[in-house]
Amino acid sequence: MCGRFTQSYSWAEIHNFYNLLNDLAPNLKPSWNVAPTQDIGVIGAKDGGLGFTRMRWGLVPYWAKDVAIGGRLINARADTAAEKPAFRDAFRKRRCIIPASGFFEWQGSGKAKTPWHITSASGEPLSLAGLWDRWRMPDGEWLHTATILTTEANDTMRPLHHRMPVIVARSDIKSWLRGTDASLLSPYPDDRLTAWPVSTLVNAAKNDGPNLIEAAVPSSLFHEARPGC
Repeated sequence: MCGRFTQSYSWAEIHNFYNLLNDLAPNLKPSWNVAPTQDIGVIGAKDGGLGFTRMRWGLVPYWAKDVAIGGRLINARADTAAEKPAFRDAFRKRRCIIPASGFFEWQGSGKAKTPWHITSASGEPLSLAGLWDRWRMPDGEWLHTATILTTEANDTMRPLHHRMPVIVARSDIKSWLRGTDASLLSPYPDDRLTAWPVSTLVNAAKNDGPNLIEAAVPSSLFHEARPGC
């Protein structure tokens, strides 16, 4: 699954990589610890090209009675999204790309869990496959929300978790948005990702900053010095 990720690229980097049609950058600050229900940058089809906007992370279906459902719908399984009531309409008609500079996964169990940061081996943005929807709020305004699709883990990710985000190759983005190729929901090639352990500071959503993705050496790699040795 994907419960935290990073969006730390500059507007110029995102604009150039995706050849966006936007003239102005949306008011979205870079984040090294994006958490559920926070605003995220989302890319979708626009006027024959790609456009960038802000949405809330955690899909709220248009028919939902309460916005709280979004906190439980931050991810959607790629193999069942076409049939699940919460996702099937968006899967057919409202697809998107969520550009990420990386994402986090936790290895282990209980208090011994170690967070890892996973990113592109090339340094380019990761284009996460997503779905979006709009929900009318009590005041009549529209709330736009999005979810990240997940698939089976590749060999790089499997030691950390059995699921991973669906990552779309740059050349396949428009095909994903048009919904023309189901094979795009397959695990990402192993050699295109790299990962390293990071500080447990990322566990708290209030923490943010580039220090959260700095490599941390697991203590189990070294023996502690003992008196008299």
